[in-house]
Amino acid sequence: MTNKHWIARRNMPRLPFGENGEGWGEIAQANLRNITPEKSSIIFRKEYTFEKNPAEAVISICGLGFYHLYIDGKKVGDYSLSPLETAYRKLTLYDEFEVTSLLSAGTHTIAVELGNARFSTPKKYWGWRAAYYGDPCLAFEMSIKFADGTSAEYACDSSWKCSHGATTHNCYYDGERFDARLEQSGWKCNGFDDSAWQNALCIESPSRRLEKNEYFHITKRAELDPISIKKRVNGKTIHVFGENISGWVRIKVRGERGEKVRIRYAESMRDGYLDPVSNADAENVDEYILSGEGIEVYEPSFSFCGFSVVEVMIENCMAELLEVKAFHVYADIENDGHFECDNEDINRLHDIILRTQKSALQSFPMDSPQRSERLGWMGDAHITDLVCLYNFDMRAYYRKFLEDIALCAHSETGGMPHIAPWHDQFHSIDWSSGFSIILWDHYLFYRDKIVLERYAPALMRYIEFIKSQGPILQKTRYGDWMSMAEGWTRGDPASCSTLYYLYNLKIAKNVLDALGRDSSEITALIENEKKIILDTFYDAENIIFDGNSQFSLSFALNLGVIPEKDIPTAVEKLVSDVEAHGYHLTTGILGTKYIMEVLRDNGRCDIAMKLLLQDTYPSWLDMTRGKTTLPEQWDGNKSQNHCMFGSVDGILYSMLAGIKVDQEIEITPYFAEEANHVCANTALAGGKISVEWTRENKEITLRINIEGEVEVKYNNTVLRAGEHIFKNL
Repeated sequence: MTNKHWIARRNMPRLPFGENGEGWGEIAQANLRNITPEKSSIIFRKEYTFEKNPAEAVISICGLGFYHLYIDGKKVGDYSLSPLETAYRKLTLYDEFEVTSLLSAGTHTIAVELGNARFSTPKKYWGWRAAYYGDPCLAFEMSIKFADGTSAEYACDSSWKCSHGATTHNCYYDGERFDARLEQSGWKCNGFDDSAWQNALCIESPSRRLEKNEYFHITKRAELDPISIKKRVNGKTIHVFGENISGWVRIKVRGERGEKVRIRYAESMRDGYLDPVSNADAENVDEYILSGEGIEVYEPSFSFCGFSVVEVMIENCMAELLEVKAFHVYADIENDGHFECDNEDINRLHDIILRTQKSALQSFPMDSPQRSERLGWMGDAHITDLVCLYNFDMRAYYRKFLEDIALCAHSETGGMPHIAPWHDQFHSIDWSSGFSIILWDHYLFYRDKIVLERYAPALMRYIEFIKSQGPILQKTRYGDWMSMAEGWTRGDPASCSTLYYLYNLKIAKNVLDALGRDSSEITALIENEKKIILDTFYDAENIIFDGNSQFSLSFALNLGVIPEKDIPTAVEKLVSDVEAHGYHLTTGILGTKYIMEVLRDNGRCDIAMKLLLQDTYPSWLDMTRGKTTLPEQWDGNKSQNHCMFGSVDGILYSMLAGIKVDQEIEITPYFAEEANHVCANTALAGGKISVEWTRENKEITLRINIEGEVEVKYNNTVLRAGEHIFKNL
């Protein structure tokens, strides 16, 4: 598909903020009066007549922000929320459909409806949340080979007609309003009189690059019926779905013309009513106005949100609600990992984390689906990347996200953003390191050197950028976010930023080594940086690293900073701190991952299990009590569907099942007293690993099954394809 053929209903100015977001805030404020974003959907149509039967027909399409494509009234494809969101000015993705079966000799109507998405956001969200890139616009091409061997190419142009759709308001965050009375009957089909419609305007491409989406798509993945329906006065019913999900509901209704049905979404209830507090500024409301023609079916097209309950209100009680169904909507990637054991608390926690992570798998790893952010916060993303890699096929998904990040890197300095894709630029190493961390972890699971080759230059530019900030970096605005450590303030602990500098250096060395390139300069930097870190933050006499908080000790141990002779004492000091806090964590989202890994790697899995199964505040079992997804905070408040504390799911695979993915893949299960049966499997480059162990009469049987070309180590022995059984362990 070329990047030449774009049309729109009108051609509003595009805000001229800089390549790296320079001037965005000032420019946006200066244009508040000059620009009025579209509220309604925009519809386009064009009739094509073929004298011969098509033998092969392919449509390429991109409709910004979201689009729906129809041929002769039939929807093409099952994608939702398409195209995937990107840094639109730098890259836009189009979809391709094989449509031969829908075309024949004769006349056919191509129809498209566009919504705003985050391409054309309302002014209330202009700022750090979202930008304005212009009015909704369409790129369309159709390539046909006919049965007689001839071919033809078609593209959208000013001969296409356009109008406003029956979706009179649509906002990514707030929801949409559909007035069925305004639906122009037959507009998607042949013979419709569009003489009153205006001709489309040909416009310049809104994007520097237009590329085929070969990554993944967003689809409806599960359908839920309410588990309970509570009737209220004034035509209200509350539908409880029993799971917190990302998506929307579909209603069936019958009633008087002009009657309004209002659908409000929320994650929880209080005193028998919806509690929308976690929605923050997002309204999360859909409205449907009836045409009055029989049974009517409605589901939103251009918005989604996180919810577990909805309130449906029939405004004047002049309609009958026949059905309400919910759809869980997220990326169409395979859930190819599995974990279970005979400890129901652990199983339930795993299910909660998995459900939360599914909601986050939108166009990019999203912080939470319900409130007025819904952004690709890279701290959340990198701290949970092992959750994704163990449970899902993330090959294409992370390729797309890495491209999002790389495109948002500062064009002059090489600094990485802390949100991606994003219209602005702000670096925070503890968040921005998501680029290098996800790049390397993706390689460990899939051994894809093509991806390493593609992004190694961006990584090395980032190393140079960080090096210019060092060797001791200033605290950022984040640090061990949501930490429970006494006296913690944003950016703490002081060593956090500098330790992430070292982390990036170590990853850069690994990448260069994997690509067979010289890493001696990076190796020297690593050794020098370790010395500077120890000189700055380490009391060698008393074995105290940056105050010996759980985060400080864990991250320093994780990165190999603590001198080898001091490691046993440092681990015991860490364990003593956990015990002094009654087997509770004091870590935030970053440290929580690292402390569990350090306990696993240093022979204190027993302490890790106590933390895993702790049921008083702060703990996983306490924060998830009565919930089906992870909340944002240890106290269970704010967002109720936020995976950043879900990093512990990686420990279920790597410690309890013992599938540890590193330069070499090792099987080192921990036969915990708190379980008698554990089984897990995950997909890696070249095959799949399954591990199962069972304790019976105090004897343990371990089964390791390897499919494909994967090689693993167990007890220093290399195991290859087949089943391997070890008894009496």
